[in-house]
Amino acid sequence: MLSRPFRLRTAALDVSLPFGKTLALALLYLVLALLLAEFALRQPAVQARLLPPGRLLPAAMEIKLRLLAERSQPPDCFVLGSSVVNSGIHAAQLNQSLAGLDCFNFSVPDITIRQQAVIVQFVLRQYNPRLIILGTYIGDFNTRSDEQTAWIHTTPWLLYQRGVFNPQGWLIEHSAFYRAILAYRGWARHSFATESTDVQTALAQIGPDGSNRNPGQYSRFHLPPDPALEQGLYNFFNAYAFSADELAGLDTIVELAAAHSAQLVVVELPFHASLNAYLDDPAGDYASFEQPVAGALAAAGIPFLQLPDWPSLPDEAWANRNHLNGYGADLYTQWLADELPVTLTAP
Repeated sequence: MLSRPFRLRTAALDVSLPFGKTLALALLYLVLALLLAEFALRQPAVQARLLPPGRLLPAAMEIKLRLLAERSQPPDCFVLGSSVVNSGIHAAQLNQSLAGLDCFNFSVPDITIRQQAVIVQFVLRQYNPRLIILGTYIGDFNTRSDEQTAWIHTTPWLLYQRGVFNPQGWLIEHSAFYRAILAYRGWARHSFATESTDVQTALAQIGPDGSNRNPGQYSRFHLPPDPALEQGLYNFFNAYAFSADELAGLDTIVELAAAHSAQLVVVELPFHASLNAYLDDPAGDYASFEQPVAGALAAAGIPFLQLPDWPSLPDEAWANRNHLNGYGADLYTQWLADELPVTLTAP
C-alpha cells in the first residue's frame, strides 16, 4: 500500500489595512518627506549651492534678497533705481566714505519710477531704513517707460508683502521647498542651462553691498551713433516725451518716505554725451525732464543732486551710452560721497 507524502500546508500571512488607513499612512509619509525637504532647504549650506530662491522676480532682485537675508542686521540706507543705478553706484564705497552709513544697493533693472514706488514701499515696510537714495535720469521719465512690463504690480509675493493676501504669495514667503520648485521649474527647457548661467554670472557681478560691478567697456565712441546697430536705444530716446505718470510716481515715493519718517535724497545719474544724437532736441528734451522733476522735489523739500558736468567722465568709464561700468561707478560714487553730507540730516 502506497502512502502519500505528508505535506504541511500553512495559510499565507495576509496583512492588509483598510483603504482609508492606507491613504492616511501615505499622506503621513508625504508630509514627513515634505517637512524633511523643507528643513534641508532652509539650511544655509544647502541654499548656497542652489539658485536664488524662486519668488517669480528678476534674477538681480532674487540675488539681492538673498544677500539681505544673510546679513546680521538690515541696512539703514537703501540705494534704489533702475539698471543705471544698479551698475552706477557702489554702496560699499559710500559706506567707506561716509562714516556711520550702511547702504545697500537694491536697484532693480528695467523698472520705471512708478514701479519704483512699489520697491520703496516694500523696503520701508520690511527694513525701515532711515535714508533712501533714489537714483534717476532722463530715461526714467520717458513716456516709452510707460510701455515697459508691469510685472511688479502683479507678482504674488510682492502683493503679499504689500498686504494683499494671496495663497501663492503666502506659500512663497513661508516655504523654502516651494521657492526651490519655482527656481528650478524650467529645468526641462533647453534654455534652462543658459538661464542658469546668466544667474550665476549675475551672482558673480553683484557684490555683498548689492552693487553690480559691470566689467564691460564700450568700444564704439570713436564712431558716429548708428540707430541701425542700437535700435532699442534709438527707439527709446527718439521722439522723447516727458511722462506725467512717472512724475506722479515720484510724488508717491516722496509721500511714502515721509509717512515712514525716512529721509529721501534724489540723485541724477549721467549718460554719455553721444546719446544726445538719439534725442530730437537734446537741450529741450533735457529741460522737459529737469524742470518738472526739480520743481516737484523742491516743492516737497527733497534734495536733488544734479551733476554739474556730465561729459567730464571719460569714455573708458562707460559700459554703453547710458550705463557706467565699474570704473565709471567708482568716479560717480566718489562725487556722490562728496556731495551727500550737506544734504543729510542727523539720525
